[in-house]
Amino acid sequence: MDQKRKAMNFYRSYYDVARKLPKKIQGEFLMAILDYQFEGKDANFDHITDESDKLFLEICWAGQVHSLEKQLVGYKNGMKSKSASGGASGGASGQEQEQVQVQVQEKDKEQVKEESNIPYVEIQRIYNDVCLSLPKIQKLSQTRKNKIKGFLKDNTLQDLGDLFKKVQASDFLTGRKTEWSADFDWIMKPANTLKIQEGNYDNKQKQNDFVMDLAEKVRQGAEMAKQKLI
Repeated sequence: MDQKRKAMNFYRSYYDVARKLPKKIQGEFLMAILDYQFEGKDANFDHITDESDKLFLEICWAGQVHSLEKQLVGYKNGMKSKSASGGASGGASGQEQEQVQVQVQEKDKEQVKEESNIPYVEIQRIYNDVCLSLPKIQKLSQTRKNKIKGFLKDNTLQDLGDLFKKVQASDFLTGRKTEWSADFDWIMKPANTLKIQEGNYDNKQKQNDFVMDLAEKVRQGAEMAKQKLI
């Protein structure tokens, strides 16, 4: 950018998204916003080594980039207009441009309707990529969006990703051991998501292995006792 920007609007939506991220990467998201607005730098999370953290940052960025772009374009257009008018607005406006005015403010009703804090399309893509054994989401209805929104009221985006991973790992939920399998709508019912998170549908292989091992030891003990009697 030809001229360093001195101020920006920091909307409530940026804060709401950032606080749902794991604390260790909240700073990465916020710095990406500031770098984009003040320096014109596109977000780049390639330096993040943890693939899950990187993925969630990219999801959050995708959900906010439209708002950030509108704000940046508005600033550039305003600077062009000021330059064309020869700076006729006077010294008071010049002083205001020098002030750093990072403002946390509530979005008005029109902005709430126009944009969403939740990257629904990215969540759809992640579900389809992770839950390979289940039917893919072809369309995000308003009902499905409401279920996602309801889940994220008490959980983070990382929790949602972990939920999908637990589903894909479950032999029961994916139908690998039965003829029935879950789907997105079943998974996102609050009662079902809680059971999944609590491990009710986790594979019981470790428990089965323990039982089988114990049974084998009992069998060997009985065999040894039999040999002694002989």
